[in-house]
Amino acid sequence: MTGTNNTANMQPQDFPPLFGGPTIYIYPSLALSLGLNAAIVLYQLDALLQDVPEAEDGHKWYKQNYNDWQTHFPFWSTKTISRIFLKLEEEGYVLSTKKFNSLFIDNTKWYTIDFEKVNAVISKVKLVSGD
Repeated sequence: MTGTNNTANMQPQDFPPLFGGPTIYIYPSLALSLGLNAAIVLYQLDALLQDVPEAEDGHKWYKQNYNDWQTHFPFWSTKTISRIFLKLEEEGYVLSTKKFNSLFIDNTKWYTIDFEKVNAVISKVKLVSGD
């Protein structure tokens, strides 16, 4: 059909920002499995991990406190952000540590994703196409 816009095969980077501001993407299969908030956090953490070097333990870690996470998620309170991260940590989808902090009194966490566990849950979800 001419004149229709087929977006089924487009990637997130193919869509221009609606209002020219930052954009947050989610994986529908992840949102179905873990919930929308968890999917948003995992996508953003994954994007941030792309820009950091690999640590000695073979993982990439991103250091951030809950107040600073609000720059990425201005629509959530720090309490909500804390709740989302703690749940992801308890369920093992996000790993955290303080071992890279140079000062003992520094309680800032370093975060990474357990990609095996996340991929395992994504693989169990079947999305239904509207086509």
